[in-house]
Amino acid sequence: MPSGLVPGDGDVLRQTYHGLIDGVYSRWCPEKLGNVPNLMKKYEGQWNEVFDRAMRLYVFKQEREQWMPYIEGMYKRFNPDKLQKLDELLEKYKDSEATLFRALCDKYLPTLGAKDPPLVFGPQAQLAARGEPRAGEGQEAGAPVGGAEKAGARKPKGDRKARKEKRDEDAGRER
Repeated sequence: MPSGLVPGDGDVLRQTYHGLIDGVYSRWCPEKLGNVPNLMKKYEGQWNEVFDRAMRLYVFKQEREQWMPYIEGMYKRFNPDKLQKLDELLEKYKDSEATLFRALCDKYLPTLGAKDPPLVFGPQAQLAARGEPRAGEGQEAGAPVGGAEKAGARKPKGDRKARKEKRDEDAGRER
């Protein structure tokens, strides 16, 4: 297998990475959310590389409280015994947390099967914990997951002004 290609069940991995990439773009770069399907097609089988780049570019440049749920979520889902040693692991990977997260993804995501619940982080994980439907449930195979449709984030490029006005309005409410 060529370097960078993702092993395992391609459909499950494609959906998983599509949902994770959608989640990153929805939260940190909504204006690029419409590019995700093209990225998935262009980098067929290399979704782990696309996700890693998005995480490094948008998430791991944030404060610790922004990226920590991703690492905690991986350990909670795939290796809960290591949660006790999380502080030690983070000290070992100080300033290389994105590398740790990439290693976790490369190790555990290919183990997901078609019947496993989707892997979600952030607000989507909170919905899942409460038993509420997650974005993407009930969609056909290959359909994007991550909440973009519900959030109305996918809009034609001609709506940039409307999106900017909405962001400005939302930012005004947070102050």
